[in-house]
Amino acid sequence: MPVADVSNFTVGVLGVVGVMITLAVTLILPAAVRLANGSAPPQVTLGRVIGWLLVLVIYAAAGAVAALYIGDAGTEKEAVYYGMAWQAVIGGVIKSGQAFAAT
Repeated sequence: MPVADVSNFTVGVLGVVGVMITLAVTLILPAAVRLANGSAPPQVTLGRVIGWLLVLVIYAAAGAVAALYIGDAGTEKEAVYYGMAWQAVIGGVIKSGQAFAAT
């Protein structure tokens, strides 16, 4: 279904879904494997919990922004992809702005 037929809220949520997929594969899954192997005992502190919550909020917001405003998603699947690749998408925009400013 084309994104034009979907609300901006849905596109933003799909961007957040992409972020959560990326976080699960790159951060949560390796930590779960280490925990299952017993090589890294869990160290839950208030600072770590707050840190994880901040990472989740910042990543979710950036994924939604990348899917909504920076990316040119033509389908729902592309909105998820922009959420997954938000660091590259936003980094590309910043680099192009720096290159434009340098000329």
